[in-house]
Amino acid sequence: MLKKSLRLLAALLALVAVEGARALTIDESVVDFGEQYQFAEITHDVRVWNETLLPIRLSTTATGLVRLTFDDASLEPGKSTLAHIKLSLANHSGVLTARVSINGESAGKTETREITVTGFVNSVLDDSRPALDLGVVDANGPHVEKPLSLLDSDDPDLRIVKVLEEPEFLSTRIGDAHTLHIKPSKIDALGYNKGVVKVALNSKLQSQAWITVLMDAHGDVVPDQNPVDFGLQRPGSRHPVRLQLNSRSGQAFRIGEVDAGAAHVSVERTECLQAGKSCQAFLLMIDPKHAFGQVTGKIAFPLPETHQVLNVHLGGVYLADNTRVVSLDKPEPNGETKTDAPQNVSLAESLKRATGEKQEFVLPGTGPLLKWQVANEAGIYGYAIYRGDSADGKFARVNDAIVKADNGGDGTTANYQWRDTAAQKGHEYWYYITIFNNNGTKTQLTGPQKVVAK
Repeated sequence: MLKKSLRLLAALLALVAVEGARALTIDESVVDFGEQYQFAEITHDVRVWNETLLPIRLSTTATGLVRLTFDDASLEPGKSTLAHIKLSLANHSGVLTARVSINGESAGKTETREITVTGFVNSVLDDSRPALDLGVVDANGPHVEKPLSLLDSDDPDLRIVKVLEEPEFLSTRIGDAHTLHIKPSKIDALGYNKGVVKVALNSKLQSQAWITVLMDAHGDVVPDQNPVDFGLQRPGSRHPVRLQLNSRSGQAFRIGEVDAGAAHVSVERTECLQAGKSCQAFLLMIDPKHAFGQVTGKIAFPLPETHQVLNVHLGGVYLADNTRVVSLDKPEPNGETKTDAPQNVSLAESLKRATGEKQEFVLPGTGPLLKWQVANEAGIYGYAIYRGDSADGKFARVNDAIVKADNGGDGTTANYQWRDTAAQKGHEYWYYITIFNNNGTKTQLTGPQKVVAK
């Protein structure tokens, strides 16, 4: 009887432990990988403990770029294991935040601990998002080649090693080592085509670069608008938008079975505005059950005679009837339009203003002390300092870590300082400061300014 009572007491204590305490604990809930370059792979380990008196079965919920595995997915009471986080940065640019969950199941209940992985993804390229628009291309005419240069101001020896991948509708070749020449190739899909050309680089910091290529392929049959703009529509005030397809040669043409895919837009035939065999018209209507937000997707119009497909893309906004729209361009009380973009400023003037402010702390050491001041840092991640030996000479980044923006909010002014401890006394240098935006783009904040190291 006593043994049975002790077993019952132990079971009750175990249940109390599960109910009253966290089954799972982790040593980190936020992992900051700092500044890394595109296509790097981030690995990080987090230790997970079982704090209960019952075994726990571990699982994970990971999506997108982040993955997680366990050394041991079954944890006995009081034991711990390592969770291995792997994040492939791929072609992402700018601030990256990914989340992964660790789930612990015990006694029929599940607890979840979320880990946030965050940091800034930089690019060795001056243009972190290289793109080329081939414009309007005649599907049946001669194809013109266009160049795109991939440049790195910090490394003039950057080279394209080889083309790793290209879409079927493009043909590519490497020109003068850092220039890629691109032209249309096989065109089966008319309308807007978007693809990615992937190339290998000789950079030690970044192994690849991806180039987005756009073109608008025109055949004999062309739409009167592409994309189709629905504007702003609501369930209670939906209205159709007319799309007209015309033959440039004036010949009759057939349209196969129209495919709207997952666009949630209905397509009905209607009469053309002008009579004739070289025209076909349609009315496009948003489905009332369409998800609220941006109207996206495309409608495919097969052309049996040419074995091509004309893709017409969709645009617009679909909002609930009670959703209020506020203009972001509303003028400020003083009559000026508010802007979030910092203006290009003189480093000398910025230094003068920042020096005039009360500085509670001055960076120790010797070498030029750069100070700058920025108002309204919305969308800014941080700053980098570039140094050269002359105003028009080669500039190179000299701060290893990005100076992170304070981002105190609208209307606030932030003061910064950075000391070039590597400068040689008596030497003349030129400096400028570059903004790293949250989306990965770079903007020069100041022009080159001369400083003599003392």
